[in-house]
Amino acid sequence: MSAPLRLFLGRTGAFTEIPQILSMQLEREAYTPYESLNVLCRTAQAPMDANEVIVLHGDLPVYQGLVDVLRLETAQRVQLLRIASKGFTSLLTQNELAPGLHTQQTLQTLIESYYTFPHVTYENYPGTGYLYVNPGSSLWDGVASFAYQFTGHYPYVRGNGIYVTAPSDGTLHKVTDLLALGEERDTRRMVSHLHMEDISGTPDAYRETNALAVPQQIVRHRHLSLDRTFLYAPEEALRWRIRFSNRGQYAKYVRAAGFYDARIGDRVQAGTWMHADTVCRVRIVFGAEGLQTQIWSYDDGFYTLS
Repeated sequence: MSAPLRLFLGRTGAFTEIPQILSMQLEREAYTPYESLNVLCRTAQAPMDANEVIVLHGDLPVYQGLVDVLRLETAQRVQLLRIASKGFTSLLTQNELAPGLHTQQTLQTLIESYYTFPHVTYENYPGTGYLYVNPGSSLWDGVASFAYQFTGHYPYVRGNGIYVTAPSDGTLHKVTDLLALGEERDTRRMVSHLHMEDISGTPDAYRETNALAVPQQIVRHRHLSLDRTFLYAPEEALRWRIRFSNRGQYAKYVRAAGFYDARIGDRVQAGTWMHADTVCRVRIVFGAEGLQTQIWSYDDGFYTLS
């Protein structure tokens, strides 16, 4: 590889470099509210009180996240360190909002007024409105509802930054050294029909059919109580869920030798196969076969292929 991967473990202000990386996998995905990392190293010691992991490619920051699992094990006289981590934006999925009506909400007040999250940033979006929070909803659920209400898009993360508007001018990555290209379809999450009661409790007052699912002979009906998040337009609650169930239903991808720091919302070009399509998923892998990058672009309603 052109520049080494470097791994650091520690706490704020005090990090230790772990030199011998045996394998590493970094995942980024448009509908997953955090980046994730899994690493296997050979090392004689490690700071077991570490709460943060940082990865560099040369001097380029690639990843920063919480330590979820840190395991140091000796087997056959070899000491191995295993690390599992998720980005700091994962904290939004682990904290709930108080149920009920939240008025005069902006993206800033939604994220900052309730909890403080280290390293998390967000798009400077000016919209202001109300947000009805259903019991048990996470802060990320609130961000997703806010994004759809104001921009019609699903939020996504880049590093530890949160974005609510659809990407439009991301960095173009021209992929060479291709190892594979392909396409895939995944219908496992698709819902065919949604039914929702109205404010008086009348069942099946609102209905929506998934025009992508029905021609594929998918029959999956879901019945919902009234989603008060969408009181301004109850039908939108169903359209939103239909679109979300279609996430990633069709994708093109390329796998290449080497490192490409592609982020969600960037664009990828690969010969005649992909034409400046929006990056929706990235997997960066290091191991016995060297350093490789796989990039997917979706065609699912929120994202389209050229």
